[in-house]
Amino acid sequence: MVTADSDLIERALQNLVYNAFRYVDEGGFVRVGIRHEAGREGTGIATVRVTNSGPGIEPADLPHLFERYRYARHGHGQPVQRARGGSGLGLAIVHRIMQLHGTAIRVASTPGHETCFEFDLPIAR
Repeated sequence: MVTADSDLIERALQNLVYNAFRYVDEGGFVRVGIRHEAGREGTGIATVRVTNSGPGIEPADLPHLFERYRYARHGHGQPVQRARGGSGLGLAIVHRIMQLHGTAIRVASTPGHETCFEFDLPIAR
């Protein structure tokens, strides 16, 4: 059990998983996982991770991914989100949901290999 608004976390996960499937390479993978790190006195952190083997995101775009209407360049520098019908709001919504929960969404990406989004939530006492 975590301390969170379940509807908002569900929305964030839907957006992340939707994007992961949308940008996965044919024959690739999408992984969704959770890791628990126990703290003292019954506290701890649950880390939620969504990873895919898509085209990756250009390093210059990583700091701007969570801005509204931002279209990341994938693979060969092409803004594929717009071409695939995205509104440019999904990751901005995820970012805001994490702010409301007092945490942050993190992203790591290797162009041509994989992209991983993750966030932490406190374990409920």
